[in-house]
Amino acid sequence: MARIRHIALATRNPDDAAEFYQRAFAFKEVGKFSAREADGYYLTDGALNMALLKFKPGALDQLGKGLDYAGPHHFGVLVNGDLDGWISKVESFGAECFFKPDKNAPSSYVEVKFRGPDRTVFDIAAHPWPISGSARATIRHIAIATQNPDTTAQFYKRAFGFEEMRKVAGELAHGYFLSDRATNMAILKFRGPDQLGKGLDYTGLHHFGLLVDDVKEWTARLESMGAECFMRAPERPGNNHFEVKFRGPDGVVFDIAQHPWPGSAAIEVEPAETATAG
Repeated sequence: MARIRHIALATRNPDDAAEFYQRAFAFKEVGKFSAREADGYYLTDGALNMALLKFKPGALDQLGKGLDYAGPHHFGVLVNGDLDGWISKVESFGAECFFKPDKNAPSSYVEVKFRGPDRTVFDIAAHPWPISGSARATIRHIAIATQNPDTTAQFYKRAFGFEEMRKVAGELAHGYFLSDRATNMAILKFRGPDQLGKGLDYTGLHHFGLLVDDVKEWTARLESMGAECFMRAPERPGNNHFEVKFRGPDGVVFDIAQHPWPGSAAIEVEPAETATAG
């Protein structure tokens, strides 16, 4: 079994970004680090790990977008069983393994890095990323921008056994919803508008989504903290799933929704106003 358990955001100011996500969603800091490639923080919502990374001069430009790039960077999949077997399996479907740590290195944590369809970067690991506690909102959705949704969806289904929930044909994008049984993965070819400001030909990790209890209350809370709400809830949503879209630190796009995405786990969350500001 394989589960999405990690997302990474590239940021110009890890301190400010970490403070925002901790204050906005009560994510817990589970690590601060200074490594050869990057400085930053590990946060968690109790289910997924979020890395906030400021890459250093001379670091490997994993995305090919320059080390000054800020925004969604990569995601990570926790796998069980033989890591070498998973590496061989993922490579057999055409992914490029571009970083494989020395197993004899002092650190026991091993994260293997790949480029998949559209050169989207993802990690696999056999040991969990730092996760603890619980938060007021939980990441239940990630979106991958691609120029070929069919090929990309097929890759993740075959490589990791993700289940296809349904096809997507909307005004903003078309593609697929996949699921690892807890987190929804959207594979999308965007039609517009350009949400990220990086062009509609951008490919890679696009945004993430959080499940909350009350969209109106959370919208007011996030705007009070400086997040820009650029796509609001419809006046009469009915029973349809809808997302409210924001830009946070570094212009990173994220959604909030009070109904689970297809294939994502439902959660019980505390009211937004009870979240601490510390």
